[in-house]
Amino acid sequence: MVFASGFLGGVNPGFEPWVALDNGGTFPLRPATNLNGGGNTNRSAVNASSSKAMVYPNPAADFLNISLENMEESEVLLSVVNTNGQTLMVSDMGIQSAGSQTLQLELNGIPTGTYFLRIQSGKDVQTTRFQVIR
Repeated sequence: MVFASGFLGGVNPGFEPWVALDNGGTFPLRPATNLNGGGNTNRSAVNASSSKAMVYPNPAADFLNISLENMEESEVLLSVVNTNGQTLMVSDMGIQSAGSQTLQLELNGIPTGTYFLRIQSGKDVQTTRFQVIR
């Protein structure tokens, strides 16, 4: 796996960080915002066009909370991806209404390490990095 940045084609081409996977694919990395203005934080914020998500605690032990603000009703899928690009877990959170809600993702069976949480809400896909500690 290689972390890189560059110009990617597709529906919304642009210059952004991405991971090159062994299988030839790519995995875009959306920037996370440090909400404390610097230093360590235990929350990561991710923004997209029609939804916003905040993931905490980070690092996590047994679960992640995902505070989601949907602009419209949409189905939400959460995926945990390891640094090799392998999807370890997919959780269908069902249809979530417009507005704010907090979802909880159990991390049972996920060993200590660094992972990416892929949040798919309707057509929007957001990705943030998190750590599991035991």
